[in-house]
Amino acid sequence: MEDTIVALTLEDGSEAQFELLEIIEFQTKQYAVLVGIDASCTGCMILEVEKIIDDTMSFYPVPIEIANQVFEIFKEHAKDLFTFES
Repeated sequence: MEDTIVALTLEDGSEAQFELLEIIEFQTKQYAVLVGIDASCTGCMILEVEKIIDDTMSFYPVPIEIANQVFEIFKEHAKDLFTFES
């Protein structure tokens, strides 16, 4: 996947930049694996992709159990690109 940068509005109203690493299909839904590129947002985030229309995506939060399962799939897909802690 080519580098795709998305801007998300955070709970406090500020905007943060994330790189979209992969979209994973899981249990008939699509989930985005995002990593923060702003100093204020580090780490990985998993969000449900609700719509993709003309390169515009809508993202929604997911339960932690789903996020963990999707992240495990991502780790398997990206094991040659990243080093993950056990």
